[in-house]
Amino acid sequence: MSTKFFYIKDVKVREGIIKFKMYRVFSYVFFIAGFITFLMLYSAHMDGREAMSIFSFETIAIILLPFMPAFVLSIIALRAEKAADIALELYLGEVAQKKDAKATPQSGRPENAPKGEPNKNEPAAPQEKPFSEAGSAKKE
Repeated sequence: MSTKFFYIKDVKVREGIIKFKMYRVFSYVFFIAGFITFLMLYSAHMDGREAMSIFSFETIAIILLPFMPAFVLSIIALRAEKAADIALELYLGEVAQKKDAKATPQSGRPENAPKGEPNKNEPAAPQEKPFSEAGSAKKE
């Protein structure tokens, strides 16, 4: 989902994109904070203990709990990104449809064509024969 080359006029689509990007940034921030907290708790808890105590409940909690906010925000960011992708695809479809409708008007006449001249895109209507020729054709 690249939005670098155009401006999105729909407010809901912009809000969705900003929301998932903010969730993603905050999940990274919480991951870094969780990693620092994990290092501090692990060094305080495992000071002088053997490696076999790694399977204790306290050690598992020390490993998992600091990363839970980052994990939850990553899931929320993923869901928000999917919703923003769907909204952006719908928006781009509407924009493309509007451009197509603008490029090919309903009358078949180009927008900048003068009104007095015939349209060159439409086939010419068959011309009717004058009355005198039609009447003479029937008499023969």
